Amino acid sequence: MEKLTKKLDDNQRIMLYTGILILVVGLLFLPFCFIFPGVSLLFPLLWGWLLGGAISIAAFALLVHQIYGLTSGDDKVRLRVAGLHFVRLGLYGVGLVIAGVLLYIDKPYINIFAVAAAYMPIRLFVAFYKRKAKV
Repeated sequence: MEKLTKKLDDNQRIMLYTGILILVVGLLFLPFCFIFPGVSLLFPLLWGWLLGGAISIAAFALLVHQIYGLTSGDDKVRLRVAGLHFVRLGLYGVGLVIAGVLLYIDKPYINIFAVAAAYMPIRLFVAFYKRKAKV
C-alpha cells in the first residue's frame, strides 16, 4: 500500500482512503443484510451509504479539478469555477432527491439519512490531513 500511495498527491490519497473506508463499511454491513432479512431497513442503509460515498468522492474530485484549474492561471477555467460549484452542489442534491423521491413513493430502496451520512467521511479525512500537516 505504501508503494501505491507514494505516487499519489495528498488529494488523490484522500480520495483513495475515503473510497476504501466507504467500501469497508459497506462490506462490514453487508452480512447483517443477509443475517437479518426480515429487517427492511438494512439494504436501504447499505445502498444509501454506497450512493452517498460515490457522490462524495465525485464531488471532491470535481473540487480538486476546480482548484487545479484556478491555480493554472487559465482565464477560461476561471469562468467555469462557478459552474463546477453548482455541479458539485447538484450532485449532493441529486443523491438526496433520489432517496427522498423513493421514500415519498413508498419504495425506500435508498435511505436518505445514510446518503447524508456518507457525505461526511471525506470531510473527516480532509480535516485529519489538515491537522497532520500542521504538526
